[in-house]
Amino acid sequence: MQDMGNLASIESDGNNLYSRVHQESNSVSDPSMLGDDVNEEDDIEMQIDHELQEKEANNLSPRQMYQRYVLGDSPSPPNNNDDTALLRPDVRKSRNRKFKKRNSKYWKSRHKKEKNAGNSGGFSLSTFLSECFNKNRKNKKVIDSSERSIDFNYMRGPIKCYRDDRKVDVSKFNKNAINNQRYSLLSFFPVFLYEQFNQFWNLWFLFVAITQLPIPGSIFEDFWIGFWWTTVLPLAFVTTISMLREAFDDIHRKKRDYLINYKKYQKLSLDHDRVQIEDIASCKIQLGDLIVLKEGDRVPCDMILLYTENKNGTTYIKTDQLDGETDWKLRKSIASIQKQFARYQDVTKLNGVLSVEPPQLDIYRFIGKFTNRHKDGEEVVDALNLENTLWSSTIIASEGVIVGCCVYLGAETRQQLNANPKQTKYGKIDQELNRVTKLLVALLVCISFSLTMAKGVHLNSYLYFGRFLLILSDIIPLSLRVYMDMSKIWFSVQMQKDPRIAGTTVRCTTIPEELGRIQYIFSDKTGTLTQNRMIFQKLQLTPPLLFQSHHTKLIHHHFIQQYLFPSPSAEPTSSRRKSEKSRSKDDKYSSKHRRRKKSNSNNDKPSTSLLSIDELQSKLRDEMQESSSLLSDVRNRAISSSSSQTNKSVTQQVTESMAALALCHNVTPIQTEHGKVTYEASSPDEIAMVKFTARCGVKLIHRSTEQITLRIYERVPTENGGDYDDEEDDAWQDNESSSYIDVSYDILNVFPFTSESKRMGIIIKCTSKSDSNEEKNNDKDDEIIFYAKGADVVMKNMIESNEWMDEEVENLSREGLRTLVFAKKRLTQSEYGAFLSKYNAASVSMNASRKLQMESIRSSLLEQEMELLCVTGVEDKLQDNVQSSIEILRNAQIKMWMLTGDKMETAKVIARSSRLLAFGQELEELSIKNKRDAYHKLDILYGNTGRDQLALIIDGKSLDIYMNSNDIHLRQQFLEFVIECDVVINCRCSPTQKAEMVEAVQMMTNKICLAIGDGGNDVSMILAANVGVGIVGVEGQQAALSADFSIYKFEYLINLLLWHGRLAYKNTSLLSQFVIHRGLIIAFITVFFNICFYFASIPLFTGALMVGYTCVYTSLPVFTLVLDKDVSFKTAIFYPELYHSLQSGLALNNKTLLLWIIRSFYQGAVIMLCALILFEDELHNIVSITFTALILTELYNVYLEIHKIHLLMVISELLSILLYVISVIILSDTYFDKQFVFSLQFYVKSLVISVAANVPVACIKFIHKQCNPSMQAKLKDDQH
Repeated sequence: MQDMGNLASIESDGNNLYSRVHQESNSVSDPSMLGDDVNEEDDIEMQIDHELQEKEANNLSPRQMYQRYVLGDSPSPPNNNDDTALLRPDVRKSRNRKFKKRNSKYWKSRHKKEKNAGNSGGFSLSTFLSECFNKNRKNKKVIDSSERSIDFNYMRGPIKCYRDDRKVDVSKFNKNAINNQRYSLLSFFPVFLYEQFNQFWNLWFLFVAITQLPIPGSIFEDFWIGFWWTTVLPLAFVTTISMLREAFDDIHRKKRDYLINYKKYQKLSLDHDRVQIEDIASCKIQLGDLIVLKEGDRVPCDMILLYTENKNGTTYIKTDQLDGETDWKLRKSIASIQKQFARYQDVTKLNGVLSVEPPQLDIYRFIGKFTNRHKDGEEVVDALNLENTLWSSTIIASEGVIVGCCVYLGAETRQQLNANPKQTKYGKIDQELNRVTKLLVALLVCISFSLTMAKGVHLNSYLYFGRFLLILSDIIPLSLRVYMDMSKIWFSVQMQKDPRIAGTTVRCTTIPEELGRIQYIFSDKTGTLTQNRMIFQKLQLTPPLLFQSHHTKLIHHHFIQQYLFPSPSAEPTSSRRKSEKSRSKDDKYSSKHRRRKKSNSNNDKPSTSLLSIDELQSKLRDEMQESSSLLSDVRNRAISSSSSQTNKSVTQQVTESMAALALCHNVTPIQTEHGKVTYEASSPDEIAMVKFTARCGVKLIHRSTEQITLRIYERVPTENGGDYDDEEDDAWQDNESSSYIDVSYDILNVFPFTSESKRMGIIIKCTSKSDSNEEKNNDKDDEIIFYAKGADVVMKNMIESNEWMDEEVENLSREGLRTLVFAKKRLTQSEYGAFLSKYNAASVSMNASRKLQMESIRSSLLEQEMELLCVTGVEDKLQDNVQSSIEILRNAQIKMWMLTGDKMETAKVIARSSRLLAFGQELEELSIKNKRDAYHKLDILYGNTGRDQLALIIDGKSLDIYMNSNDIHLRQQFLEFVIECDVVINCRCSPTQKAEMVEAVQMMTNKICLAIGDGGNDVSMILAANVGVGIVGVEGQQAALSADFSIYKFEYLINLLLWHGRLAYKNTSLLSQFVIHRGLIIAFITVFFNICFYFASIPLFTGALMVGYTCVYTSLPVFTLVLDKDVSFKTAIFYPELYHSLQSGLALNNKTLLLWIIRSFYQGAVIMLCALILFEDELHNIVSITFTALILTELYNVYLEIHKIHLLMVISELLSILLYVISVIILSDTYFDKQFVFSLQFYVKSLVISVAANVPVACIKFIHKQCNPSMQAKLKDDQH
């Protein structure tokens, strides 16, 4: 009751304070005067909590104090030993035994990972050996933190290099040699042997081999049990194979390094006023060298582009080997150098200082400047950024010669700094087999101890115990690792050879079996579930003006009218050039063009003549009067409906929006060898918009760093209402008889799109070249316009009036369209001059805040009070068969999450259209602002029943509060909740958040997770997952190159998981257990032999028999188990429930291992006891009797485990029998009595022993199949 009174008092005080704050806010006429603290309701609540904090601390009960602590309102927890009593009821309920075990495992693994990450300076013998013997120490990356400057003045002598204004000799900087080798000549053997025998089973057999070495006076002399080579040779064979593989890989790495290091380049230098061009190896390049590059050349190191033969001062490079992106990147030379010299040889006369930042990891950022000293003493400073760089391993894609200056060499290049070796992944089955190995060791110790005790306890008991350990050491199979590696390589090859998933590449051959029991899939949206092939669908102007993709004729009608009859407020027209081109008559639109030609002939104008302005205007005016009634009706309706909402006409709005779409981008037209124009851009959205404007008659024909040229056509083809492909985009232009007008714009500044800014901008200036009969309007010619486009969340803060944007963006998002908002701002010469001076001053700054300063100036002087133009909607179509694929995955009991950076509405639409959400499934939205809301929302969601059928969507900000608010209980409850949901969608999440969610689910559930994506923003998620799959898509190959498996379509994932993954896991589990059984059965035969012969500590099989049993007689039949197929391909895909039966690890667990141990025990006992009974008078041949029965038993065991006989299985078994017969003949003097072995009695009795060992096992398997048939057995029965 006292607590209730305290809470009531606090609540009353809080209401009074809340009312007082609102009264103060209402009394202020200007809301901006209140500041941010009272504009937001959350900040008001924070103010209330701050003022009531002292009173609450004195009145709250322990439980209420703990609530304040977990909400972040108290810096320290209450002093109470009973934490459970302080928790809320739902938190206390979640601390049941199930979640306590899961959470304990999660936090332990998380703590271990963080400890390992923070303990990088700890001692590691492998790293120590590698660093001691490897002079290059390539794994130890040391980044120079000092700025460097290069002083060019070849006329006075060689260049001078400085490090933080201190002169440093060029030889003191890094060499340009690349070393990707893992070993050196000295480090190979110590490092390899350490890593090889760091594994438990190899270390065990090394110990066994050492004990058997025939060294006189050895302390292990009493433990000798046979020929030393029977233990040394198998271990040496396995180790040699691994060593040769490592050496082969390292030699190949050395050869690749040699080709790169000694590739010849041309170096530009000046010797006694004579320009010299000499050949130089890549590894001999030094800091400040001037390197000449041509088309197709690989850039040898990180360079600054000084000069190019292209008059525009630009070149294109291919960066697919650096960042995986396939689009060409535009690079610019230093402007002052480009203008100063006419030939690239003249660059040797350069006089200036090049200053660059210290080496950095970030390939998308660079800060530098160049101070050019002219002869007249004037200094010109050029700001350098990413566009002036040529990173190592990129390829020159443009024609002509370029000259670059080397600034970062060797290990300091961006490529080498980011070339962290991908960690080798090991599957869960390897961990399980490691645990099984330890259990087998325990079994070996128990059996050896039991035999020793049965023999009697005396002073030499330790000798017998040691001998029993060595005799029965076959329980731990040495060949298991070899079989596992071979099987993984086999399944990897099968995946790559499957024509149903053509193009699939396996880059990690250690985890193919992990594909057989995936339980969570984390998928990207764009390019993964969708095609990333953008199609422009809608152009939203002031409502209700909405144009769709097939309204090209109508849009062109308004746009061309603005150029013929410009209003006073219209955009100024630019230089106009008139021409008519005649092309081939077999074009798709040839009939329309023939009608145009006929009209031209009636006017006695040839098709190739140049029309005057008056004639062109008259001609277009006549055509507009003949427009269809449909166009007129639509135009009239649009004008009448918009007249009440805007002062601009429809024509003006269309013209301004089309100009923004055609100009605000980074698209570059490239003409191919066949004369076709293609577009290069970093974003497919921009290409879709440029193609749309081309269909509307406004085509981008030229772009340089200084100018954009648009071609406005007289006619466009009639819209067909359908989608356009790339061939239809240019089909009408290939046979155009239409006049056109070329409009040129000067590019003053470009602000590229970045993931941080989420917007792109460009400043342009019209450059009119009026005809002599036109009066030149200088005001219009000098008009400067700033265009910007970006995400709605960013653009809404830049737009002056935002009356309809939010609603229309939401409407387009509901249709599953990707939206962009376009805006513009007119600038006067004085406004632009003020901006440019401040922007240039900030751009030449060399401090770390350079980017922030530039962003601040841009935001304050340009991105304010902009005019909203339009909102575009671009459709990203779903991939083929993605709906059926997701449905199959759902039936396989695989939970699928979608992690995307797109908007929430778009994510919802894609989730429903792709059937990620089942029909009728409700989608619960989880959007919060602070931790208080987070706890409250979880309370509500925890009360919902049927959590396993719930679909949840959460935005990035809310996810960050749950995962990174330093509140363990909040994070714990959130993860407990989401892992039980059927579908989870994370929208507006960053790449880091994607990886964080994958890691959290893996740790929390200890289940195998798969991440799939196609872009560079998915790499972190792919690397974090147990299995990473990359899709080779439009965004490049960065995700595919970083993934464990790369495919071309999302639907290929079905074959990869349900067929190849299932077979790999099922057969690998069977193979590993069979290899264990093969060692157990021979060990149990030896155990019964020792028991029957008074616990004698002597081996039954020695020498060549043991080697032949492991490597010759049973190796091929056992390995053919990987060929087994329990169901057909169609059945596996048609019944995804078959996949679910293996997800929990039923193919390899303690139960199956126990069954194999019992089976080995029974068969070993039968073989030995039956041999003693049937061959009572031939006990001196006990070795040949039991060994022959053992071989026959194992060959029949292989047959008992297969579901479908393969030809190679039959051949391998017959070959094994043949090899055994041959070995009997060869080894007849040592191990076999030839006369006895080839007798009929021997064959009959050996077959009887084998039948006795196998028939009961076969009967039990048959009875179990009839009483408890597996799902695949039921399907086979139904099919028959």
